[in-house]
Amino acid sequence: MKSFWNKGEKDIIKGLDILGLRGVDQHIETQLLASITTISIRARYLSLIPWMVGEFFNIYEGETNLDSDEIRMQLMQVFDRLDLVIILSTNYEKRKDPNIIDIGIIGREVYDKVVQEFEENGGIDRSILKDKAKKPYYTNPSFGTYYNPCRGFGLLAHSSTAPVALPPNGKKMYEIRKAYMPRDNSVLKWLLYGGLLDGDMISEVAAFFSIAHISSIKEEMTLLQESFLIPFDTPNMEIEESYAKFNKTIEWILRSIEVKKRPYELINDTPDFTYQTQTTPL
Repeated sequence: MKSFWNKGEKDIIKGLDILGLRGVDQHIETQLLASITTISIRARYLSLIPWMVGEFFNIYEGETNLDSDEIRMQLMQVFDRLDLVIILSTNYEKRKDPNIIDIGIIGREVYDKVVQEFEENGGIDRSILKDKAKKPYYTNPSFGTYYNPCRGFGLLAHSSTAPVALPPNGKKMYEIRKAYMPRDNSVLKWLLYGGLLDGDMISEVAAFFSIAHISSIKEEMTLLQESFLIPFDTPNMEIEESYAKFNKTIEWILRSIEVKKRPYELINDTPDFTYQTQTTPL
């Protein structure tokens, strides 16, 4: 059964939804987990993405309409570069502390050759990391994976005049990280424009980009916790209901762990996911 079920996963189906059940799964994730999925499991992406959006839009400060294919392509290329910085920073932290947990990094296999080039040469000098990033339809995997969770927690929002917008929580996150990453920082410049990136540049900022070192910025971690537990738009019945369900889901999981049972053994104790006017504090 194992060999049949996993046969050709990488070479034949290539992650495609051949059973047509992904939509059902995504609906459940949206309803109970604020769109968090089995691959969007690292909280730091939820803070890095709105910060990067804010820095990118600073380039076009004063312009009122950024809804163009060119702007979107540039933004996706910025996120490609962010993916590489996250990987290199986490690898750097891993070498310092082999015990850190570095699972959940997006794009690690895709950037294998680039990372190898970086390690062998002590750096790279390029701006475009993927040829397909020159196409208007391209979406960076990290941005695509974490866009809905960011929206679910009020860190990103839809926009009719730009590829994406920063709501109040997203702006707060941008300001928090901005204080630790000034505009003249060499890595930030590389993220926005490309060019030369070397090992010394990564070593200086690794703690601020590693997915395993979110505690490096206390205010960042605090805002994420608040974003997970406190509705970002009230009164808004849809958002308050989403937060109520998310809190109840967390409560159910923690209760499962506490009694050392698997979640399916708690069927008789499953919480009632009905609308509540206030979330239940954990």
